[in-house]
Amino acid sequence: MRLGEAGEATRAKLVLNHWVLSLTAATAETIGLARALDIDPQLFLDVIDGAPMGSPYAQAKGKLILEDKVCEAVSFPLHLAHKDARLVLEAGAEGELAPAVERLFARAGDAGLDECDMAAIAQVSAERARRS
Repeated sequence: MRLGEAGEATRAKLVLNHWVLSLTAATAETIGLARALDIDPQLFLDVIDGAPMGSPYAQAKGKLILEDKVCEAVSFPLHLAHKDARLVLEAGAEGELAPAVERLFARAGDAGLDECDMAAIAQVSAERARRS
């Protein structure tokens, strides 16, 4: 896709990265909720698969989480995802979602998961749920 003025592609990439960071965070948190409610999280992925609310990206990241391969099959390293989450905030993202996503990625980085796939945020999300 060709974009217009100088810098537009960079800004568009930031918008798209915000989407995948948020989608990954939502997928990780939803899998955690399913587990907390004693629901097989695979059921969640099965229900959204091919549905209008579904996403191939959620399927891919969800599979990594369920198979516990977030540090083996790395397609988007957590440290790069966290950098992009910080850039979203620096760009002036408004609302509640961007800061919450950035905090989740920061906690995962603090837990030593920087070289794992960004789906590793599920591990810190699950730890927080167990402490509650």
